[in-house]
Amino acid sequence: KLLLEWLLARKKVTFICGVLLVVILVFTLSRSFMTGGQSGMGMGFTKGVGQTGEWKDFFNGGGLWELEMYLTNKVGGRISNVYHLIGPWREGKALALKVEGDIVKKEISSFKVSYINTSGKEIYSYSLSRGDFFEIMEQYHNNSAVINAFSFRENRAPVFRNGLYGFIDEKGKEVVPPRYERVSPFKDGLAKVHRDNNWGYIDARGKEVIACQYESIFEFSEGLAAVEREGLWGYVDTKGKERIACQYESTRMFEGGLAAVRRDGLWGYINSKGKEVIACQYEEASPFHEGLAAVKRDDLWGYIDAKGKKVISCQYKNAWGFSEGLALVSDDEQAYY
Repeated sequence: KLLLEWLLARKKVTFICGVLLVVILVFTLSRSFMTGGQSGMGMGFTKGVGQTGEWKDFFNGGGLWELEMYLTNKVGGRISNVYHLIGPWREGKALALKVEGDIVKKEISSFKVSYINTSGKEIYSYSLSRGDFFEIMEQYHNNSAVINAFSFRENRAPVFRNGLYGFIDEKGKEVVPPRYERVSPFKDGLAKVHRDNNWGYIDARGKEVIACQYESIFEFSEGLAAVEREGLWGYVDTKGKERIACQYESTRMFEGGLAAVRRDGLWGYINSKGKEVIACQYEEASPFHEGLAAVKRDDLWGYIDAKGKKVISCQYKNAWGFSEGLALVSDDEQAYY
């Protein structure tokens, strides 16, 4: 992926390579949507594929699907209601969307949003107004981002009502009432939430384990999450205790026991106790992978170890993290490992 991005930026990928990439992506996505990874279940259609694209484009003169989808059993019998979209399966459940109104005349009144299980049963449904629909699209920008954000994670899925988000559990029970302006999927028992222009974290029961008091907040990594207060960054633990005071201009996630931090325009590394183990001296700094981190000095990239010792001198135009003993690097002419 990184290699393709590098080549595309330099316009060295031919039209044929682009077409092949699209074919591979379409094939992969189609298998995920059609089978859902579930044995004994398939997808049926009542209409052919019409014009596709972003949902929001429909209201701006574009098209929407005339595609209607449903779940089938092994012999092709329909086992679910008909929808205009059934998303990929996660934790045995999928997001299903049905447009309510006249698609042909573009007279759409609302959207029915449902979560269905592999038996085709709706475990939770609600109606989404056009206004709420536009608000969600403004937040997530495209279809795939919406599907990803609204999918089940750790037996929790977000719901949106009257401009606010809450969560339901795997049985469709509302465990967190809609009261947040933004939310993220659950990970390791916690989810980011946004209220009154500040971010915090809730647990699976909806308890705010970290109060909404930060301007920005990262996901947890190695038990710590980067948080921003008054323009400066620090770290909190999963109980909300501020382990490293907000003092840095920017930070990265902890990986391998170290995190990159920026002070006075330069990057270095701290450990989980907040000790600066590698002085802030680099123009850019990446997370450690397999004991090495890519760093930038004098506009060129190289690699250092966890003690700050130079392992590969700064000589590359770009450099990425190590994986299985190899790292992708590039100069002005080519990219290679």
